[in-house]
Amino acid sequence: MDFAFRLRVRAMRRLADTLGIEGDTQAAQIALQPDALILADLASRLSMDAHDLHAHWAEATKLARADLIAEMGDPTPHRLA
Repeated sequence: MDFAFRLRVRAMRRLADTLGIEGDTQAAQIALQPDALILADLASRLSMDAHDLHAHWAEATKLARADLIAEMGDPTPHRLA
Protein backbone atom coordinates (compact mmCIF):
# COMPACT_ATOMS: atom_id res chain seq x y z
CA MET A 1 0.00 0.00 0.00
CA ASP A 2 2.88 2.35 0.72
CA PHE A 3 4.29 1.83 -2.76
CA ALA A 4 0.89 2.39 -4.39
CA PHE A 5 0.34 5.62 -2.46
CA ARG A 6 3.80 6.93 -3.32
CA LEU A 7 3.21 6.00 -6.94
CA ARG A 8 -0.02 8.00 -7.11
CA VAL A 9 1.63 11.06 -5.53
CA ARG A 10 4.67 10.97 -7.78
CA ALA A 11 2.66 10.32 -10.90
CA MET A 12 0.36 13.24 -10.10
CA ARG A 13 3.34 15.53 -9.51
CA ARG A 14 4.94 14.42 -12.78
CA LEU A 15 1.67 15.03 -14.61
CA ALA A 16 1.41 18.48 -13.07
CA ASP A 17 4.96 19.28 -14.18
CA THR A 18 4.14 18.15 -17.71
CA LEU A 19 1.03 20.32 -17.77
CA GLY A 20 2.73 23.33 -16.18
CA ILE A 21 0.58 23.42 -13.07
CA GLU A 22 1.48 23.37 -9.35
CA GLY A 23 2.58 19.85 -8.43
CA ASP A 24 2.07 19.80 -4.66
CA THR A 25 -1.45 21.18 -4.90
CA GLN A 26 -2.32 18.70 -7.61
CA ALA A 27 -0.79 15.78 -5.70
CA ALA A 28 -2.86 16.68 -2.63
CA GLN A 29 -5.99 15.94 -4.66
CA ILE A 30 -5.36 12.20 -4.33
CA ALA A 31 -6.53 12.41 -0.73
CA LEU A 32 -9.84 13.88 -1.86
CA GLN A 33 -10.89 11.91 -4.92
CA PRO A 34 -9.97 8.97 -7.13
CA ASP A 35 -7.61 9.42 -10.06
CA ALA A 36 -10.39 9.21 -12.66
CA LEU A 37 -12.18 12.21 -11.14
CA ILE A 38 -8.95 14.16 -10.78
CA LEU A 39 -8.14 13.56 -14.43
CA ALA A 40 -11.66 14.48 -15.54
CA ASP A 41 -11.44 17.71 -13.55
CA LEU A 42 -8.04 18.50 -15.04
CA ALA A 43 -9.26 17.89 -18.58
CA SER A 44 -12.17 20.23 -17.96
CA ARG A 45 -10.12 22.96 -16.25
CA LEU A 46 -7.40 22.90 -18.89
CA SER A 47 -9.78 22.43 -21.84
CA MET A 48 -7.71 19.42 -22.79
CA ASP A 49 -8.72 16.34 -24.75
CA ALA A 50 -9.26 13.49 -22.28
CA HIS A 51 -7.36 11.05 -24.50
CA ASP A 52 -4.29 13.31 -24.56
CA LEU A 53 -4.46 13.80 -20.80
CA HIS A 54 -4.66 10.05 -20.22
CA ALA A 55 -1.61 9.56 -22.44
CA HIS A 56 0.30 12.05 -20.27
CA TRP A 57 -1.00 10.29 -17.15
CA ALA A 58 0.15 6.89 -18.40
CA GLU A 59 3.63 8.24 -19.14
CA ALA A 60 3.83 10.01 -15.76
CA THR A 61 2.80 6.81 -13.99
CA LYS A 62 5.35 4.73 -15.92
CA LEU A 63 8.19 7.12 -15.07
CA ALA A 64 7.12 7.47 -11.43
CA ARG A 65 7.01 3.67 -11.08
CA ALA A 66 10.51 3.33 -12.54
CA ASP A 67 11.80 5.97 -10.11
CA LEU A 68 10.23 4.25 -7.12
CA ILE A 69 11.54 0.83 -8.11
CA ALA A 70 15.02 2.31 -8.43
CA GLU A 71 14.74 3.83 -4.95
CA MET A 72 12.78 1.22 -3.03
CA GLY A 73 12.99 -1.95 -5.06
CA ASP A 74 10.22 -3.75 -6.87
CA PRO A 75 7.29 -4.45 -4.52
CA THR A 76 6.37 -7.47 -6.64
CA PRO A 77 9.70 -9.17 -7.36
CA HIS A 78 8.09 -12.60 -7.82
CA ARG A 79 5.57 -12.29 -10.58
CA LEU A 80 3.25 -15.14 -11.44
CA ALA A 81 3.33 -16.24 -15.06
